[in-house]
Amino acid sequence: MLDTLETLAAGSPDEMVLHALEAGPETVRVLRSGVSGLGADQVDAALRQLIAEGDVVVLRAAGDGPPRPGSYVIATTTWEALQTRLQALLAAYHRDQPLRRGIIKEEVRSRLRLSPPRLFDDVIATAVASGVAADDGQTLRLPAFTIAIDPARRTVADRYLAALAASPNSPPAPAEFGLDADTLGALADLGEIVRVGEGIVFAPAAYQRLVRETLALIDQHGTVTLAGFRDHFQTSRKYAQAMLEYLDQQRITRRVGDERVRYSGPGAGRAAAGHEREPAN
Repeated sequence: MLDTLETLAAGSPDEMVLHALEAGPETVRVLRSGVSGLGADQVDAALRQLIAEGDVVVLRAAGDGPPRPGSYVIATTTWEALQTRLQALLAAYHRDQPLRRGIIKEEVRSRLRLSPPRLFDDVIATAVASGVAADDGQTLRLPAFTIAIDPARRTVADRYLAALAASPNSPPAPAEFGLDADTLGALADLGEIVRVGEGIVFAPAAYQRLVRETLALIDQHGTVTLAGFRDHFQTSRKYAQAMLEYLDQQRITRRVGDERVRYSGPGAGRAAAGHEREPAN
């Protein structure tokens, strides 16, 4: 990219730096050593001027001040084109997958051909700060997008949710109600269900109660076993095992032999994290 500048017969430092950045983002460090005929001080001065005039964007989440050597910078026209591509990609995904919360980040990175990873992270952080995209952790979406379940699916879903509420400790399987995977995923993303295992789903209120009472049992007795959990909640071994394994995964409990104790390490107590589903393309 920067080699093309060697062919420029003339041009101010501002023009030369802007020309380099119109091809794509670069770090300040690369610009300082890669713009033919310009010293580092000249590049820095040109960048300050271009940023002040709005011709160059610093890729970062927030904050003012001059860019650092490792900061990525990009011509404003190139950045606007990249934003347009990102918005189009997200809009197309929402159109094709209306029941999914968003597209996984790796798919976005691949489609936009952004590497290395830190460049992608800075692009997304800047897009989020600019209101172009919303970051849900593992997925990206348009800020205004929300999952909307159509009436036919909602009718089936509401019957299932009522059944979950009626049998909180031994909930029926989604398959018993003909609930398809997309609708089930949408309910999980909306926080209307908590999936703890294959075909095992709890109502959020029931899940939170199970968490609280499980921890209370541990506090009272020091540990809880699968049999103790099963008997306390008057449920089957299938539900007890799935729930305890899920609590281990969520770092709410920790298995020690045949018993569970409170998890006390990093990330402990993520009791409310269970409504999310794995992102999909």
